Formats: sequence, C-alpha cells, structure tokens
Amino acid sequence: MAMPLAELSRKICGDFINAADTPEGLKLKMMLDKVDEMRRQRYRLTETLREGLERDDITKRALAERELDPGKLFETELKKHQPTVMLIEQNMMAQDKILEALTGSNANFAELRHRIVSANEKKTVVGGCNLWERQLSNGTCSGIPDAGYCIPSLYGDCGQDGPGAELL
Repeated sequence: MAMPLAELSRKICGDFINAADTPEGLKLKMMLDKVDEMRRQRYRLTETLREGLERDDITKRALAERELDPGKLFETELKKHQPTVMLIEQNMMAQDKILEALTGSNANFAELRHRIVSANEKKTVVGGCNLWERQLSNGTCSGIPDAGYCIPSLYGDCGQDGPGAELL
C-alpha cells in the first residue's frame, strides 16, 4: 500500500456520494417532508374537530326544543364542523397521490442507494487492508499464515495478488 489511504480509497471506491445533494436524494427528501406535513396537518385537523365537538354542547338546545326531531338537530349542529371534515377528507384524498409519489421517489433512489452501499463496503475493505498493513509493520501479526493478504476470509484477497493489486 504505497499510497495514502485517502487516495487508495478514492481510486477503489470513487468519489464520496452525498445522497442529500443528488436529484434523487432531494426528491426523496421532499416527498418524505410532504408525508410528514400531511401527517401533522391531519393530526391538527382531527384535534380541531375533536375539540370543537367536545366544546359544542347541545344539551340545553335539545332540552329546550323537544319538539325538534333529534336526528335533524344533530344534523344541523354537525354542519358547523363540516369545513374541518372537508379538510380532513381532502387530506385523505391527497394521501394516495403523495404515497404514490413517495414510492416512485424511493424506487428512483434505489440505484443511488446501491452505489452508496457498495462504496461503503469497498471503504471497509480498504480500511481493513490499512489496519492489517499497520499490524504487519508493527509486528503484531507475526506467525499468521498468508499475512500478505488482508482479511481474506471476509473480503477476498486484497493483497499483492488480489483485486486492487494494481493500485498498490
């Protein structure tokens, strides 16, 4: 390993990918924020409706106007809350479209996610090779067979004869 770890890592793994700076990452983040906004909005609307229904005590009116049909009375009184109910229904209708867009964004992000995971695995191998090399140079690995290779049982050969040997 004749070159610095950062340079070796860059040659084997490629440049660092910040998912948040990619179009796919930005779109996925936007959709996740939209889902969170929808959830918070629905919570606020249902709380508003619940509180409004609890404050709306029609007991006195029901007792004072006994000749009114109770069904009609409740129907009339519930109409006061219809604007909030309509907003909740709109939120629920938008949910399908938002979840569909989120699913599409997640699918578009899959390839990038795979590239990031692959790069991270390669960086782990490079880091393992560097650690192994330091242990060899310190004499802490003496007596270990095939000490010219780094962690072959986990990652395959990455020593002088293994993958990436041209970079050594």
